[in-house]
Amino acid sequence: MAENTRRRLAKGALIVPLAMIIKDQKQIDWLGQTELTAEDLKKIQEGILTSAWYDIGLMDRAGNAVFKLVAQGKPEMAFEFGRGILCKILLSVYRSPLKKNDPTEILTRFAGLYNGTWFQSGIANFERTETGGIFTISEPEGIPCQEGFASMLKGVLFQMVKENGGKTIKIECPEEAVPQTRKITALNYQISWETNK
Repeated sequence: MAENTRRRLAKGALIVPLAMIIKDQKQIDWLGQTELTAEDLKKIQEGILTSAWYDIGLMDRAGNAVFKLVAQGKPEMAFEFGRGILCKILLSVYRSPLKKNDPTEILTRFAGLYNGTWFQSGIANFERTETGGIFTISEPEGIPCQEGFASMLKGVLFQMVKENGGKTIKIECPEEAVPQTRKITALNYQISWETNK
């Protein structure tokens, strides 16, 4: 019984962009070259619903597969994916809470959405500083799709700040440089920006 309450889930809105890439790249042998299972591919082909909950393992395997075979293991491509397609989908589904023309407010709301709306595990927090703030994520059982998640989320955070009036945006995440062989349980983003105020 305790096993079911500890089940780690991710909202479909985070998996949809990965599923779109997997469905589009038909020439790739997803089953033979990645850890995606036949059941994963069946779910992806049937369609991922943005509002449904899925086992985080599906997101983990899909994210790692896309990072390995489409992004070719390049963090800059994961950043652009986060900044582009993933952010676009999140803004289309959660436009009201993620559009306030105030980067501080948006990053605070983004942390709140992480906690329970997008994931049923882990904790995100945003703490304001003089030049921006520190966005942190703690996942005691490990960051999902670890290979590209830090760079992908960095892209989402960058675009969220930009869409809400931030200029000259800088984001540093020391965990991006952590070897993939070590399990990461926390991400720390130092974010700074300027506004026209």
